[in-house]
Amino acid sequence: MKILILMILLFPTMAIAESIGDVMITGKVIDKESGEPLIGANVQLLGSNRGATTNADGFFNISAPSGSYKMRISYVGYKTEIIEVSIQDSPIELSISLKVSPIEGEAVVVTAHAAYKNAFESYNAATVIEEKEVTSRLSTSIGQMLDGEPGIGARSNGSNATRPVIHGFSDEKVLVLVNGVRTGDLSSTAPDHAMNVNPASVDKLEVIKGPQSLLYGSSAIGGVVNIMTASIPTQFESGVHFKGVTSAASVNNAFTSNGALSYGNGPWAFTGDLGINRTGNLQVPSFDQKDGTGNIINNNVQHLDNTRNKIYNGSIGSAYHFDRGYVGGSFEKYYNLYGLPVVEEAIRLKINSKKYNFAAQYKPSGFIESVSLNGGYENYNHKELEETGEVGTEFFNKSFSSNLIFSHKATYNFSGTFGLSYLHKNYKTIGEEAIAPPSITNNFGIFGVEEYVVWPDKLRLQAGLRYDFYKLKRNGDFSDNTLESIYPNKKNLSTISSSGGFLYSFNKNFVWAANVSRSYRAPTTEELFSYNFHAGTASFDSGNGNLKSEIGIGYETTLRYHSDDVQVEGTYYFNTFDNYIFFRRDLNYTKTDADNNTFPVRAFLQGPAQVWGIEGSITGAVNRYMSLGLSADYTRGERTGDNEPLPQIPPLRVTFRSENRYKRFHIGFDVRKVFDQKKVDRTFESPTNGYTLLNVHIGTEFYIQKYVNTVTLRIDNLTNKLYYDHLSVIKDYAPMPGRNIMLIYQLLF
Repeated sequence: MKILILMILLFPTMAIAESIGDVMITGKVIDKESGEPLIGANVQLLGSNRGATTNADGFFNISAPSGSYKMRISYVGYKTEIIEVSIQDSPIELSISLKVSPIEGEAVVVTAHAAYKNAFESYNAATVIEEKEVTSRLSTSIGQMLDGEPGIGARSNGSNATRPVIHGFSDEKVLVLVNGVRTGDLSSTAPDHAMNVNPASVDKLEVIKGPQSLLYGSSAIGGVVNIMTASIPTQFESGVHFKGVTSAASVNNAFTSNGALSYGNGPWAFTGDLGINRTGNLQVPSFDQKDGTGNIINNNVQHLDNTRNKIYNGSIGSAYHFDRGYVGGSFEKYYNLYGLPVVEEAIRLKINSKKYNFAAQYKPSGFIESVSLNGGYENYNHKELEETGEVGTEFFNKSFSSNLIFSHKATYNFSGTFGLSYLHKNYKTIGEEAIAPPSITNNFGIFGVEEYVVWPDKLRLQAGLRYDFYKLKRNGDFSDNTLESIYPNKKNLSTISSSGGFLYSFNKNFVWAANVSRSYRAPTTEELFSYNFHAGTASFDSGNGNLKSEIGIGYETTLRYHSDDVQVEGTYYFNTFDNYIFFRRDLNYTKTDADNNTFPVRAFLQGPAQVWGIEGSITGAVNRYMSLGLSADYTRGERTGDNEPLPQIPPLRVTFRSENRYKRFHIGFDVRKVFDQKKVDRTFESPTNGYTLLNVHIGTEFYIQKYVNTVTLRIDNLTNKLYYDHLSVIKDYAPMPGRNIMLIYQLLF
């Protein structure tokens, strides 16, 4: 902790000590065949914090220190290009032409790497959603925006409280980051808790699948989702720039609007962001509503009561850029008042969150190539409101997390990173339904990852090691005093995570990646000490103070073939656990509250388990403007002690896609077939029937002087199919959304 504070103090000193000595790069991006300028193309100097967007004439300007760079130029509907750029002492001019292609090229991944890495060369399976696609997928939550990608689903409790599922893992087993920093919300602790991010403010989404404990410690045993925003202007772009998104949706009468303004001048960059998202009750295909015992209580129901929401978010940020890096910070405010579909009573939740984040990077000239520091403090609060408006339970979580990462130059074919991480959480609940006693969590980690080039352009090896010390202390009493003598008041855990893998290139288009890892996850306060009624989940939550750390051994192998006309990728994964933590919702084991309401017990248990599966995708170009794609994923999870299935394992899914782009217009559709999920422990979980969904979209992009306008019309569930999703925690009571007609408008300049 002292080291991290010292680095925070030293970074501004480094910045002041450096002088601005940038060289100007001027360029123009055009269509290779027609010669027409491409407006709004994205230009990045990889490995730096510099980039630009082309103007109405296709021109861009980037100022950067002297050196050798790789420049990435991308534009929707065109093949992405990466070129070498050498900057000396005098300004340079570039002319760049892009080729029309329905397969755009490789995405850049920064999550799980200290620097950029081509997704094609990643050791783990990864999914990247770039900015324009993020906007066209705009939805109520991040989980819904990612749902349907190979290996990725969404655990939901209505439309407001959803969270990503990766390879069958969710909640505390999937780590969610915002700009590389842990979030301080409580969405991972219970299915009624929402994530505190407005999807309209997101610029990019990255998902790294498989165990990631090596770099991120506990809670990354299933994978990492990195939500990237522009709250801190770490990428410098001179002048004034604006991004505005407005949308309306029919399925819940939603209205969303978000505007982000940035300004760069000299060494300084500033950003501001303001957004609103309001929805009504969620409309569904007509169904007969049942209670918890299976009796029909309402006929011909066409909407889910109490599913409205109201979100307000805003942020301001600034950064000082100098020759060898930057230092910056931001303040963010988030408010969300949302309801949960009525099961027993109409529960609403009100979230208030304040975040103070910082980020810095310094590139010395010696053996250490880069020093990066990021982190943040979040003051999170949410209230669970009863039907009368009174506060039933109130949650508080004050958290601080930070990462300090050093990257060194390639030496004797070795390159890599090492660093420190720290996490502090001060958690408490109050009220009649205080689920768990207050607690304080501290987690300190030290790690290193090295890559060795065995055979240039052919074979690379990677290995890493991490040590974590984890301390959780109960800082208060249980609601039931008889538990005081049963459960310990603290947990001290230390563990080692490790990984090893290789990347073999058969040729420039065909690679094979494989890795094996040992990962861990420490049990949380809720899993250890919960013992009370939880109205938001209509259950009585019962923790287990004797839980041990989850230790997993994971194996993953991936084949990728990428060319100008086709992209194929397939992944097989297998994970085995000695102490897998899961919950059972036992309808036969109940508790009765003071108002004589009966709730099933949601108990946290532990035992040996394994989770394995396969996913794959193929996308091919039919011609210059049209592509077809097919993807599928399948996951199995079971307790190895009795061979019974684990809860909430997603079923087999197959998706067919078609995308057509011609000049400024695009149209496409996807058909998703989800199969039955019958492999369940029927004592604790009901099976789910399969379904088929049809989604379509059409859009155009046009320019008015320097203003780039994008309009997208999207229709989800075109046939208004009545269906139940196996990952919905309320699937036994309510279906998924009906037909949704959504209009999205984006303005850039």
